[in-house]
Amino acid sequence: MKLQLPFRSLVHQSDFRNGIAPRLITYIVVCSSFITLIATGYQLFSDYTRDVHLLEERMVQIKESYLRVLVNSLWMTDIDQTRVLLDGIVRLPDMQYLEIQSAESPWVSVGTDQKINIIRESFPLVYTHQGEDYNLGTLYVVATLEGVYERMFDKVLVILMTQAVKTFVVSLFIFVIVQYLLTRHLSTMADYAHRLNSETLHTPLYLGRNHQEDELEEVVVALNTMRENLKVSYRKLKVQLDLRTQAENELLEYKEHLEEQVADRTAELKASLQEKEVLLQEIHHRVKNNMQVISSLLRLQFRHLKDESIQMALNDLQNRIQAMTLVHEQLYQSHDIASIDFSEFIRSLSNELVRSYLSDQKPITLDVKVDEVRLGVNYAIPCGLIINELVTNALKYAFPENHTFPNNQSGVICIAMQQLPHRVLQLEVRDNGKGLPEDLDPQKSKSMGLRLVSILVQQIKGKYRIEREGGVAFQFHFEVK
Repeated sequence: MKLQLPFRSLVHQSDFRNGIAPRLITYIVVCSSFITLIATGYQLFSDYTRDVHLLEERMVQIKESYLRVLVNSLWMTDIDQTRVLLDGIVRLPDMQYLEIQSAESPWVSVGTDQKINIIRESFPLVYTHQGEDYNLGTLYVVATLEGVYERMFDKVLVILMTQAVKTFVVSLFIFVIVQYLLTRHLSTMADYAHRLNSETLHTPLYLGRNHQEDELEEVVVALNTMRENLKVSYRKLKVQLDLRTQAENELLEYKEHLEEQVADRTAELKASLQEKEVLLQEIHHRVKNNMQVISSLLRLQFRHLKDESIQMALNDLQNRIQAMTLVHEQLYQSHDIASIDFSEFIRSLSNELVRSYLSDQKPITLDVKVDEVRLGVNYAIPCGLIINELVTNALKYAFPENHTFPNNQSGVICIAMQQLPHRVLQLEVRDNGKGLPEDLDPQKSKSMGLRLVSILVQQIKGKYRIEREGGVAFQFHFEVK
């Protein structure tokens, strides 16, 4: 089936000035006018040169034909004859004014003198008699160029009118030919291209003219070939689109099914996590209760003992249990069961130790400077025990009854912890008491507390050093992983 689209001229499709034919006419008119102006200017220049040359030839003719007769008339003082000769010369084409002038004054003049647009020549009037020359005066000949200009103006009008008519006729003829042979078919192609879509791909382009092997026919064949290719590509694309839509629907169903499984699994994990949190809190609670039971048993046993060394050992053991109990108590009470606020833990532990060991007679101050740090059980219990041992030793041994402080100072126990770069913590326990002996090695000490500190530092993979100036200071560094 062939589709012959209705003819729509470019005048109806868009502004007339945007069409090919009007622009072609404009170019032809401009080029023709330019060429016409150049040709006319050249022709006028040639005509002007020719006319001026003719005037110069007339001047030569006057010199050769009239000058001797004028000289004879003047020699014979025949003024009438002279005037008749001058009248004959002035009647020549473009001659305007002639004058014979002697040395004193003009003799004879014919015509009207003018000052512009002229060619002026002078000829000496010399009479030869018996081999002697007599100067009778000078002949002045004035030729006007106005006639030349008038003829040139008339010729310009004729040329321009002729060229304008010829250009108009040729342009109109070209416009009709271009409109008939080209632009109307281009309009048909444009309309076909605008209407081409997936529903009209089966309709070929037809220009409604006799079959001709020219450029327009090549364009038609190319457009129809493109249409066939588009039709094949559209069919393939439609098949691929259907397959993709089917795959997307399957993926959507799989996604919904997967989301349901994820939601169910998430709910199960949340329930399991809550159950484990409750279980872990219960474990911490029971560990704390069991330690408190152990501490109570030790306290009951402590009442029936008379040996002070055993009492002190049981008291130290009870404080160690209390330190571990405090860790589990804070874990049980905390929302985060994996770690505790260690700054709050240090304050609680140190205050409990002060109440346990310090009497009212000892003016000792507790100074706690701790950053906001959270530690897990693996670090909280060893650090708590380290602080417990060092503070207990300071309270028990650093400030004896006979110890004096310089400058009327009082005893101070300082506990400091700060966060360093790269997840490193620094813990320091310092007092201004009597200090430790220079030869004391904590790892070889007979004191249970100092050996326990060394073991706990190794457990958390840390390092420590001891300063003995102005009392004693234990400084620990360990990395929290």
